[in-house]
Amino acid sequence: MTSQRKTIAIDTGWLGGAICFFGAFGIYFLTLAPTVQGFDSAELSVGAYSLGFVHPTGYPLYLLIGHLFSGIPIGDVGFRLNLMSAFFGSLTVLGLFALLLYQTRNWLASLAATALFALSPLFWSQAIRAEVYTLHTAIVTGVLLTCLLAYQKKKTGYIVICYILLGLGSGNHITIIFLWAPILLNIFWMKAGERKIYILAAIPGIIIACLLYLYFPWRSAANPQIDYIRPYFHVDPGSPSGLWWMVSGKAFRCFLTLDATSLIQALIRLTGFLWNGALGFGLVLAIPGWWELRRRFPPWNRILTLYLLGNLAMFILYDVVDREVMFLPVYALMSIWCANGIGVVERWITNRMRPIGRVNLLINAALLFVIALSAWFDWPHVSLKGNRHTYDMATHVLNQLEPSTLLVNHWITASVFDYLRVVEGQRPDVSSFNIEFFYLGVQNRCTASSTDDPAEAAWLAWLNAHLGERPLCFIEPLPTTPENYSWSKQGECWILTSGRTSP
Repeated sequence: MTSQRKTIAIDTGWLGGAICFFGAFGIYFLTLAPTVQGFDSAELSVGAYSLGFVHPTGYPLYLLIGHLFSGIPIGDVGFRLNLMSAFFGSLTVLGLFALLLYQTRNWLASLAATALFALSPLFWSQAIRAEVYTLHTAIVTGVLLTCLLAYQKKKTGYIVICYILLGLGSGNHITIIFLWAPILLNIFWMKAGERKIYILAAIPGIIIACLLYLYFPWRSAANPQIDYIRPYFHVDPGSPSGLWWMVSGKAFRCFLTLDATSLIQALIRLTGFLWNGALGFGLVLAIPGWWELRRRFPPWNRILTLYLLGNLAMFILYDVVDREVMFLPVYALMSIWCANGIGVVERWITNRMRPIGRVNLLINAALLFVIALSAWFDWPHVSLKGNRHTYDMATHVLNQLEPSTLLVNHWITASVFDYLRVVEGQRPDVSSFNIEFFYLGVQNRCTASSTDDPAEAAWLAWLNAHLGERPLCFIEPLPTTPENYSWSKQGECWILTSGRTSP
């Protein structure tokens, strides 16, 4: 009888895993962007294709894997990098289901909690365009799964794999440090014999992380076609000091805030972030799930809790526009506790209302129905199927430019022009300048001034130096202009004209 139950568990596990991976990939593929998108997506696509330098912290693992995906003979390069996000998003979903199933032994609860994560609009949106975040979450779920197996099965191989994945993750997104920390700290609660093994097992992961960041000296010597670091931040990522600047995240230190106003705004955003990622009920179920996991497996729950607290603290302190997507692993943690919470509710109802019958099936069917209904409403808002607007706009602008024009534009489109030039060979005589990167380079110095704005002063200096040097095309007029200059429109470009008044 025991053998039969084990066989059934294995069969349902394989079935659930197949549903999670292929179901998620099918949804992501149906809503996948058909070509390059704006913002980071274009930057990462052209960076991976050309093995260049993207904005700090550089994401060497993503660029190396992305370079492999850029050679897949399907669609254009932008589509291939979008497909990479869908693949790693689906791999994340599969890994999370495996983790939940191993932990709860309840495949329906694991399926419901995994679906809650996979179809959350924020994660879904990152799985259909070129971005670093689904690779990050895939590594995080792999780390958590192998870490759990290492603690429960007491096999050294699992913890070695766990640290190897941590090392790989260090070459993709700096927030992996919030997972390194609790896993290493947990060593202090171990017996002396185990402690030595876990410390030694960390060495391969550290070596892999160091090797990945050798990407910058290697590519610095090759003078890559795309470089979003040296022209804007005036740092050589190939030098020892520049390499440390990249790894440590110093480029964004000025965005760490502690004032009361920012704190209140961050807490409001955090509340919305947590609620939206769990449809509300997931948060409610996560609370008893946390207590249940704390009772059954305190060391494991301690790692998860410390990882959560690190992410939440950084979410509150790090004041940037896109901070929600940076902390998507928080949704995975909520799903872990949610799956345990579903089990708690099932047992509570069963113990008090035995005539209700298949409690497990009814509860999880209801949850899956709510999640599916929410996904149906979210679909048209999340989907990027057929979205070629940014690509078509950039192509239209390029075709109208004078020879050797410098395009001055914002992050949303700047890298799209570079993608068209470098990847597709359109207008190689034209170059692009990213205004947001310029300001990031100025802010990176964290310069304070009681009178003038140093960023605006630097911008005016840049304009004065480049006016008249070559044709400048601004995608839109900017508020700060040099004296005796005004805006005029020529075709798709706004240009600065001397001695005229704005129309």
